[in-house]
Parts: sequence; C-alpha cells; structure tokens
Amino acid sequence: MTAAPNSYDALPYLDRAFVSAHPDRLATVAALHGLPAPPVEACTVLDIGCGVGGNLLPIAAALPHARLLGIDLSPRQIDLARQTADACGLTNVEFRCADLLDFSPSEGPFDYILCHGVYSWVPRVVQDRILTLCRDGLSDRGLAVVSYNAYPGWHAGSAVRDALRLGAAGETEPLRQVAAGLAFLQFLADSLFEPDGPYGTALRLASQTLPRECPGYVFHEYLEECNTPLHFRDFAARLHAASLRFLDDASLHDPSHQLAPPARAKLQGLADDRTRCEELLDLLRNRAFRSDVLCRAAAPARDWIEGDTARSLLFHAAAEPLGPAPDGAGEQFRSPQGLTLTTSDPALTTALRALHDERPRMLSFPELAARVRRATGTVDETHLARALAGCGTGTLIDLHAHAPAIAHAPPQRPRATTLARRQAMGPGPVVTLRHRSVDLSPLSRRTLALLDGTRDRAELAEAILNQNSADNRAPDTPALTPQNVHPALEETLTALARYSLLCADR
Repeated sequence: MTAAPNSYDALPYLDRAFVSAHPDRLATVAALHGLPAPPVEACTVLDIGCGVGGNLLPIAAALPHARLLGIDLSPRQIDLARQTADACGLTNVEFRCADLLDFSPSEGPFDYILCHGVYSWVPRVVQDRILTLCRDGLSDRGLAVVSYNAYPGWHAGSAVRDALRLGAAGETEPLRQVAAGLAFLQFLADSLFEPDGPYGTALRLASQTLPRECPGYVFHEYLEECNTPLHFRDFAARLHAASLRFLDDASLHDPSHQLAPPARAKLQGLADDRTRCEELLDLLRNRAFRSDVLCRAAAPARDWIEGDTARSLLFHAAAEPLGPAPDGAGEQFRSPQGLTLTTSDPALTTALRALHDERPRMLSFPELAARVRRATGTVDETHLARALAGCGTGTLIDLHAHAPAIAHAPPQRPRATTLARRQAMGPGPVVTLRHRSVDLSPLSRRTLALLDGTRDRAELAEAILNQNSADNRAPDTPALTPQNVHPALEETLTALARYSLLCADR
C-alpha cells in the first residue's frame, strides 16, 4: 500500500485532516450530481493508507454511530493511531496493519472509501488494486475519493524531486536524506545559470518553502522511490477499465467563472466530453494535485452540477460581507481565499447575510428560501438554488450533506470531543467538528482542554486561574485575574463555538 513501509516506520507521515477526504464532502458532491449517497451519520468507512489516523480519528469523534476501518502497511503508524483512539475512548474505529494486496473487498461493503495521498506513491499493481477495491468494496450507492499528483503542475515538482534525490544520494536514514537534499537544493537555487527561467523559479521557490515544511512531508512527497504523477486522461482511462466513473473534484472548487470569455467558450464547447474539460482546466490552472470523487460506472449521476440539486443540502457561511460596492452597484462579499463577489441580487444578498449572521449554524434551503421570502416578498427557488450552488463551488459558501452535532452557542457546561481536548494540549492544529483544522491561542487551548462537560462557568474560571502563569501566556497578554477571567472565558467560549468545536447533545 505504501511504497516503502520501513520509511514510514522511521518517519511517520503528517497527522492531518483533509476536508476533501470526509464522507460529508463525498455525499455533498454526489448530491450536487443528483446521486443520493449513503447517510453520513451511520456510514461505514474504509481509509486506505490511514497513517497515524490524522484524518480518520476526527471523523470517528464527530460520527459516533459510524463504523470506520483504517489500514496501513506501517506498523508504527498503526500503533500510534491505536494509541490515540484508545486514549480518546473511540470504540467505533479500528486500525489494522495490512497489505492492500491481501485486503479483501469482502471486509465491506463500505459506504465511503478514502484514499488520500497514496495512489501516486505506490507501484502500478497497488494502484490497480486500489481501483478494484473501490469497485468491489463499495456499497450500492457508495463513493470513493482518490488523490494523486497530477500533470501539468507536477512537471515542476518532478524537477524539485530530481534535485532532492540527487542531493540525498548516499544517505540511508530519512532525516539525513531530507537534510542533505534540502542543502543541495539550496546550492542549486543559489548557483543556477538562469535563475529566472521556469526551472530556476521552481527550484528557488522550493528552496524557500520546503525547509519550513515538516521533514516527514518532504521525505514522503519527494524522496520516496515511487512518485508517479498522472494526466487526468490517463486516470480516467484506468477508471473506465475498472468500471468506475469520475464524479467531480472533491475540493468543490470550480474556477471556470474566473476565466476570460474565450476560455469559458472553449470549455462550453467541450461540455459533451468531461475528460477533455477536466484536462483543459488542469492545463489552465497548471494543476499539480487532484482529489477525485468516484462512483460505480452504472450510477445514475448527472455529468454536470445543476443548481436545483442544491436544495437537498445544508449551507454554512464562508464569505465575509464587505458592505456596498464602491460604485454603489450591489453588495460585496469576500471568501477566505480572497475571491470577491459583487451582487445586486436581493435574494442572494439576503441569503449570504443570513448565513453570516447565523454562524456556526448551518441553514437548510427551505430556511434560506423563507428568509428571502420574508425580506423581499417573493422567492424564485430555482434561481436561488442555482445561485447558492454557484457560491458553493466558488468558495463563498460551504456546502454540506450532513450536520454534525455542533453547539451554536456555549452551553452552561461546554463539552468538546476527547480528541479535540487531546489535540488542544499539543502544539499543532485542532480539528473541528466540521473537519477543519484551526490554530488556537494559548488561552483557547487551555480552555478547550478543560471542556469535558462537567464544569460550569465558575468551575472553568477557577481551573483556568489555577493553571494561569506567565509561562503559558502569549507575549504581551495580560495575566488573568478574578476580575477579568469571566469576560475572557466567555469570549473564548464564544470563539470556540464559532470554530465549531463545542458539541451539542443529541
């Protein structure tokens, strides 16, 4: 399953959660294509190449009625994943050291199969096995996600990989390989004949960014024996041979509306050939990584997203309202990625404002339609659904098929998952109930770690004061006192609720 298991034992991979590798995202993509997906609340999940459980453990914590299995070829990574699951009391997830070539589809069926960061890094025989397992191991309406390095963007990555591997030659220990490879990369970047050409730009950029990355990422991304990027057309041919079908990009980001009119016209002219459309978009974006949602070839899914299918989804605010446009022609909203939308559509403006005001609560389509009807006197539901779907694929709205049990305001005795409390005691990000990774302030971390549901406000304030010291305060942060701890606590709890870190009881 992984190209070099000993290297993963020596240097485990990153402990990360990926929104694109969550059952909710796969179900959302399916819904937009008119394909009913298995209910997320009590689904069965297989995570191929689960590593230390960074993606699967938060899913298990947020979906207590789901049944999850993670498999990996690295005994050390599986041991670390089991230790975390046991420490957090997560009994709905199993981690198993297994070779994918020996793993039987009869272990399923699985409603969702997740395969993030594996496909490009294993031999062809294992790649074929992954697709066979997706075909034979999925339930009738099951979905899979497979990610891989992609051309054309990974042409530059291949140049960086070649440089790192040449620099690491002769070293046998992974950390020493990373250090030697990075040193050689820096030497090349400083010594190039043409530093401003495409090759020089790729090496110089990598020499600036890769030293700031975790050594495990650098090693497993660039220094493993196997790393085979693909053109989408080649992956699509493999899917066809395995009786699988590409459904959509798991990122749910459609950049086509940002293209110039000639490029949009070219795409529209290829609408009957989904593979060529995807290839053209990859070329226009210089895409280096793909995360593709798959279903069985016979699944009755639409080729393209049609906005009316968004009626079945839930909506969560992503964009911030900026107020009236400078020329007064409409309202402006900005996505977390910096995309600005200016709209004079009263229905869409009302919906985006309502979602922002209700954060972290998700709103259903009927709720949003009712808000628009009250505000404007009427609502064209087909138009509203299409506008919301467009905002969802434009990073202005988060689309969901499932609503996790999130407390929208801090309860009297706030509670976070055991996993989130454990993560809060470490230095890394904390994964929310919406599967997003967030960095927290020292006070937020200390507070979150206390939220086991047994303490009210007074008890939380006392516990925070007892552990408060200059050593665990951020620089220039005033010390907490009996006079200011209560407002600071309330502000912190409100922020944790806004981050979707507080559990609601069901």
